[in-house]
Amino acid sequence: MKLLQQLCEEHTKLECGDIAEIIATAQKSKDNQKYANFDVFIDVYDERTHEALVVWHLRPKKKQSLYEKEVVGKLAKLKDEPGVHRTLQTGSDSRRLLAMTQEGKKVFQTIYPIRNNKKTIGVLILESDNEEEILNEVQDISAFDVFIDGELHYYDQFVESILIYDENGQCFYHNHPAEKLYRKLGYKGNLNTYHYDNMSLDYTTFEYLQYLFTVKNETSEVSENPYQDFTFLTKKIWFPKSNHILVLIEDKTEEKRKELELRTKEVMIQEIHHRIKNNLQSIVSLLRLQERRTNSVEAKKVLQDSSSRILAIAQTHQLLSQHIDGIVSLKEMVENLTRNLLYSLAREGIKIVLDIDEEIVLNTEQMITLSLILNEIIANAYEHAFDEKQEGFIKITAKKKRNKIDLLVKDNGKGFDTKTAKRNLGMNIIEMYVTEKLSGKLEVTSSANGTHNRIQFIMEDKETSKDA
Repeated sequence: MKLLQQLCEEHTKLECGDIAEIIATAQKSKDNQKYANFDVFIDVYDERTHEALVVWHLRPKKKQSLYEKEVVGKLAKLKDEPGVHRTLQTGSDSRRLLAMTQEGKKVFQTIYPIRNNKKTIGVLILESDNEEEILNEVQDISAFDVFIDGELHYYDQFVESILIYDENGQCFYHNHPAEKLYRKLGYKGNLNTYHYDNMSLDYTTFEYLQYLFTVKNETSEVSENPYQDFTFLTKKIWFPKSNHILVLIEDKTEEKRKELELRTKEVMIQEIHHRIKNNLQSIVSLLRLQERRTNSVEAKKVLQDSSSRILAIAQTHQLLSQHIDGIVSLKEMVENLTRNLLYSLAREGIKIVLDIDEEIVLNTEQMITLSLILNEIIANAYEHAFDEKQEGFIKITAKKKRNKIDLLVKDNGKGFDTKTAKRNLGMNIIEMYVTEKLSGKLEVTSSANGTHNRIQFIMEDKETSKDA
């Protein structure tokens, strides 16, 4: 038993109590006369290889062993011994399953879980090469041949795996996808010789299904569960007249893998937005420090404008970092932007009114571009459209028609002559970003009654992003 303990300690995460239970099971097996005609093994889950590892072998007392060489310390691989892996995974018995030994011989196995504290810690395996004895225990299924030929061939057109079991839990039909699936899982031999309890890929037994369908009067049962490296969606349907159970298995492995990749990507993008925001805020802090140290009025103005522009971008990245799905509405972005502008510009008497379609959702690049454009337009209005004591409003309207966005920013300020007014950096930024970044159209009209900035552009898919 020393080797058994050593292998468990080196290859598993089993606790001392678990290993003691496995050793006790091995000791009891020596005295069990029911095992006299079998090669008896104990396997555990090898954390290094993710396969089953043979840690103990008891040779038959009444006949020749099936094994010529020692196999303790060798692996029982999934492709050769699916029943071993199934029982380790589900904690359910696996009976009379065909397997392949480490020496390349076909054998039949019955596998029982070894448990401790309600968890499966290993398996006890009985092996025999007496195929005739095993097959004699399988119920004759010839009575179902007509039923299969008459109706069930249609199931071969399904993508999903389909198996049908009789009132005793014996499989009597499986379609081609089911054949491929179970071969991939390591099953050998004719699937129609197996019982439900040997083929269940979740944690249900035939006894449980009988209770569910006949006692609780359920007509179906659905479960989604991991099995080895796969994920299966399994539906069991009961047909009361024939007392048959149809099992439909859909392989969800690739779908789940893509979902996991998408969630991982979303979390990474969220973290990137958060870090960009922090870096931009650090730059703003440096600009403000420089602003306090300079005596030049013009330099102060340039530094203030630069800080405002960088903060507009930082605020949008902050907003994007709070949405793990990457979906942020234009309305939410504008609300966030204007709230921060009102605080930083500290101008009383000027109201900002929003009328934005809540369904407008832009991709990251368009959202950041628009935040900078709106920051410039609103800041210009605050600085130039109103006298110091004048009250007024700035209204932002955004509507969507199909995939086209029509955005209007208007104020009721004093206006300016668009033909003769000196173009400042802010206006150059607005025009460049609208035409180059948004591939849109900018129209500016102004009079004594106020100024209108109309921007029209095509809304790109949220997953699409142009090069910066």
